[in-house]
Amino acid sequence: MDLPELYEKVKGKIPADLKGVQRVTLTMDGWTSRAQYSNLEVTAHYFKSGKLESAVLDCSVLAEGGSATKIAERAREIIDEWNFRQSPWHCHR
Repeated sequence: MDLPELYEKVKGKIPADLKGVQRVTLTMDGWTSRAQYSNLEVTAHYFKSGKLESAVLDCSVLAEGGSATKIAERAREIIDEWNFRQSPWHCHR
């Protein structure tokens, strides 16, 4: 199995794992690579059956740089891709 196939397989399991979860916290980590690429990673953290779980939702290269505006735009895209605005959880700006 190549990396894109593995990614899709794991990505497909996350929505089922989030069913029944009452609260989700998203964290973001940004960094610049040695090659000067701006990167952004978003992780969901939640409790399931009393155990803290985490799932990386996205890890992206920000093609146009890592300005606050670009980071916010990509974060909104990820929230929308995972339908967090349509979920039972609140999404605050």
